[in-house]
Amino acid sequence: MGATTLLTPSQTYPGFVPLSARKAVRLDLSTVERRGHPNAPHEISPKPSRPHGLQEAPTFKPSEEEFKSPMEYIKKIALEGSKYGIVKIIPPDGWNPEFAIDTEVSRFILSNFEHSG
Repeated sequence: MGATTLLTPSQTYPGFVPLSARKAVRLDLSTVERRGHPNAPHEISPKPSRPHGLQEAPTFKPSEEEFKSPMEYIKKIALEGSKYGIVKIIPPDGWNPEFAIDTEVSRFILSNFEHSG
């Protein structure tokens, strides 16, 4: 019996580039909705009553001074929020943080992904 020769992916598939050597395409952020930008959603007025008798979560509207450090503000309201499990914080109009995800280094890895289709 002869020896079996195993081909590498680059020998089998011309132009094959291993995943570890591929570069991600820069994300198009033009469709990301951000307050103060042209594609930002309009404010929706709250519903007058909640279905199934659910209580509305508390809404906080901090001033610019209170919201200078968002994490400190969240710590400040944590006791009240823990009673409900969720709160709504409406940042001051002037608050406009930088986009927080570095799209040049962020990667999403799918593992054990099954396509059912």
